[in-house]
Order: sequence, then structure tokens, then C-alpha cells
Amino acid sequence: MSRQCAQVAKKANGILACVRNSVASRTRAVIVPLYWALERFRLDIRKTFFPERVVKHWNGLPREVVESPSLEEFKKRADVALQDMV
Repeated sequence: MSRQCAQVAKKANGILACVRNSVASRTRAVIVPLYWALERFRLDIRKTFFPERVVKHWNGLPREVVESPSLEEFKKRADVALQDMV
């Protein structure tokens, strides 16, 4: 696991521990802001990690796959390119 992933996991676990241990009130006024804070945190993670996972693989595709004129053509060309890689 990368250092960045470990830091994110540590922060998420800390937030969840605070929610679990210190929230005595289960009222809507308390739970809803906590829920939205966790949702924003999860969205931030997606913005950060999705591009890192995808860009390397996208850049490794042959040019004819990347420049496909349609989704169907992309799928066909990607299947052929991936078969050649395996």
C-alpha cells in the first residue's frame, strides 16, 4: 500500500472512530452533518485515486484503440489489443 493510501485510510479510520466513540446523540442534527462530511471525504478519495489507476493503463493502449470512432469500435479494438498483451 502506498504511503498516500495509508494516510487516507488512517484519516478515514480516525473519522469513523470519532463517530463510533464520541457521538452520544443520534439526532438528525448530529448525524446528517457527519454523514455529509464522510461523503465529501469519499468523493475526495475518488478524485485522487481514480486518475492514478487509470491513466497509466490508458497511456499503454495502442493509438488505434484510443482513437476509436465509437464505443463499439473501441470495445472491439481494446479486446484485440488486450488479447495480444496476455
